[in-house]
Amino acid sequence: RHIDEEHTKKTNVDILERRLVQVVVALYSPLIGKTPREARFRTKFDAAIVAVQRRGERMKQKIGDIKLKGGDVLLLDTGSHFLSNYRDDKAFALVSEVEKSSPPTRSKMWIAMSLGISMIAVQIAQSFTRTGKEPFISLWTGAILTSSAMILTRCMSGKQARQSMDWNVYVSVASAFGVSKAIEGTHVAESLGRLFISASSYIGGKVPILSGLYLCTGLLSEVLTNSAAAALMYPIAAAAGDSLGVDPKLISVSIMLGASSAFMSPFGYQCNLMVYGAGNYRTIEFVKFGTGLKVWMWAVSTALFALDDHQGFVCCVSMAMALATIAGPFLWCSIKAVFTKKEMSNLTDPLLLSS
Repeated sequence: RHIDEEHTKKTNVDILERRLVQVVVALYSPLIGKTPREARFRTKFDAAIVAVQRRGERMKQKIGDIKLKGGDVLLLDTGSHFLSNYRDDKAFALVSEVEKSSPPTRSKMWIAMSLGISMIAVQIAQSFTRTGKEPFISLWTGAILTSSAMILTRCMSGKQARQSMDWNVYVSVASAFGVSKAIEGTHVAESLGRLFISASSYIGGKVPILSGLYLCTGLLSEVLTNSAAAALMYPIAAAAGDSLGVDPKLISVSIMLGASSAFMSPFGYQCNLMVYGAGNYRTIEFVKFGTGLKVWMWAVSTALFALDDHQGFVCCVSMAMALATIAGPFLWCSIKAVFTKKEMSNLTDPLLLSS
């Protein structure tokens, strides 16, 4: 919990405006030598003292009976107004807000969940009822309406809504679109695509063409958007497929898989950028872990293309691997538990015999 309910009820601060603030009592503060109760701290500063730290240790006695000294660190539960009103107050040597310390509004949880589920339900319903037409409410409009409703119902404040927007991610996404357009507009991507297709055609055969197409589309998706990479590669791939007699459906599948394999770069897809910003990852970490995944997906896709005439076998192997992935950890834990139990029994038997 944020703090004890006792402190929550004794401040006149709305829950949406509450946050934790750390203050250091100044050496010549008028609070020195007084207890919070004697100084009428809560009434004067509209803040509740949650904890007191002195010389690196938390004071364990009742907060209202602690005589304050210079250098004491007080953890306060107060509102957003505290910093602007008391930052330069002579009672405190330092005033700083604890980041992301606003308490959750649990009483509004069901309202927020209902609004979020309603937005998703409307989008799903529109996909069935307005096939081939423009949606009545787009996802962007629905998100704006839902966010506005959450603010109006006080699930969050306007300030919290503004602070939740990570502008670094949005600027990075916009910049990535700019780089994508530049690469596409200068025909760099097209030249690269034709080079890969020419090399694959020279080798000959259906599998090299599809494998090369997957690889080229996948590499382009690291710097272009997935839709741009697919749109750029399809005309080139279709022409090469027609000349070599490759099924257009397989070409489409190859492009689809390749365009959805942007694992090596944080700029390849919007979700990558969101994780990149939120998790404070580095680009080299995407390259390190994404390269292996990219190569593995390329190898598996090439194998699937080679086994196109044996779809039943491919389905059986896929299902077996899925079951192994799901059941493997449980089976391993069960085997490990059995051996551990036997080892424990072997250890305890001699002790029983000796006793």
